[in-house]
Amino acid sequence: MATTRSCAATAPNVVPFEKSYNETETHYNNYNNNNTRARACEKIIEIHEAYEDVMGRAMPKFVEREIMAMINGGIEPDMVISVLEYTACAPRPSWAYARTVLIRNEEKGITTASSFLTSLGNHGRAGDDAMPY
Repeated sequence: MATTRSCAATAPNVVPFEKSYNETETHYNNYNNNNTRARACEKIIEIHEAYEDVMGRAMPKFVEREIMAMINGGIEPDMVISVLEYTACAPRPSWAYARTVLIRNEEKGITTASSFLTSLGNHGRAGDDAMPY
């Protein structure tokens, strides 16, 4: 039985693989990427819990996809959680309401939870432009 290694030595057109990158740099990047993914997974769990607390049901997949697209677009996960908590005060809390709040705040350049809470503090003081929805 022939192995890939034995075939590579006999075939004239096969070039052995050579590492052309810095192993420590790659290790660091993989470590960093894995930590980023782990932090994102923790936040997604928190977002799921906030959604379930506010809406009274589990988060549908399409909502999770929309939230992930927003996070990839620049909105911080903490802002999504803050908006979901803000949505709990609406007369009829829904994902449509929360999505609208997220989109309109993103259009204003508000992408962090702290800036969202600041805009809520200024609610009504600067006219209709400062309203979070």
